[in-house]
Amino acid sequence: MFRRVPRPPPAALGKHGGLTNIQAGHGAEGFDLSPDSKEIWAANAQDATVTIIDAASKRVIETLPISLPGANRLKFTPDGKRVVIAGGGGAASTGRNLVVLDAATRKEVKQINLGGGVQRVL
Repeated sequence: MFRRVPRPPPAALGKHGGLTNIQAGHGAEGFDLSPDSKEIWAANAQDATVTIIDAASKRVIETLPISLPGANRLKFTPDGKRVVIAGGGGAASTGRNLVVLDAATRKEVKQINLGGGVQRVL
């Protein structure tokens, strides 16, 4: 059985209702917070781009093209030096399904073909 839970009044949620909407690319799906908590990176599956958001100001600071159509997962390495972006394969696939970016330079370091769609990046 499901029941509807009443939403708190707007005043209880703060000025913006507790949420901030930030326009990323089309199909923003995979995202991660940098280990220093300064940036949020989002993979945009339909655009083959990555949107980088300044976490403090909640504003887009850059959108990068990537060579991975259908990118749907994104994860920083624990040291924050690299960003791993995976795609699910499918019709938009170029044979690559994993791209590694240097987080500081925002440049592609490597492309890897894992032989099929990727569902998670740990």
